[in-house]
Amino acid sequence: MGTFVDFFITCLVLLVCTAVIVIAVQRRWYIHLQTKHPKVWSALGEPRLLGCSAAVQWRVLRFIQAGDYRDFNDVQLDRLTRKLRRWGVSYIVLFGLTVIVLLVGVLTL
Repeated sequence: MGTFVDFFITCLVLLVCTAVIVIAVQRRWYIHLQTKHPKVWSALGEPRLLGCSAAVQWRVLRFIQAGDYRDFNDVQLDRLTRKLRRWGVSYIVLFGLTVIVLLVGVLTL
């Protein structure tokens, strides 16, 4: 039982750390987009970390997944987007792992 709890706590700590990194990179991405490409930022619905609608978040996600950011030949935007995608996938994987570990732990009690 101790090993399970230790592993679950480790997953939670990694999940929180990854979430903090994702938020930090996302903030830098929004600021960069707003200052260097204000028309695109506005067309996406002026995305922010807090207080933007699901529709705005969906437009940003489509913009990133479609690779539209590459059209600007902006090295920093490209680098930030790759980081955001990489850390976002890491967060999703860790979230899934944490849920699985929790379910296995609950089912084996």
